[in-house]
Amino acid sequence: MLFNTNGAINCMLIVDGNTASAAGRIAIGNNLPNNFAPQARLHLHQTDSVNTIRFTTDNMLGGNGFEIGYDASSNIQNQQYAEIHNRENTAIKFFTIGNSRTFFWLNE
Repeated sequence: MLFNTNGAINCMLIVDGNTASAAGRIAIGNNLPNNFAPQARLHLHQTDSVNTIRFTTDNMLGGNGFEIGYDASSNIQNQQYAEIHNRENTAIKFFTIGNSRTFFWLNE
């Protein structure tokens, strides 16, 4: 199922898939090619730009929440990069097997 704007720009795709592992995949993007095939359960695609997903809890202000993504705009030494961005005045913790393994505090 393909969703587009003005019948021209493909913005979202839900794939039925011919196998159980490919069924139910969703692609969201600013201009999905007609032959686009999502490579994961949720696949975000942004053409030549910053592509992120943001989590918020209380409002939608620009400086709020936690963001993870990929920057294809070549901002750091002309290189593309992945980013983890905590937009709050809080620590970031990393867990494995349900246990906290490391964390970064604001002042470190």
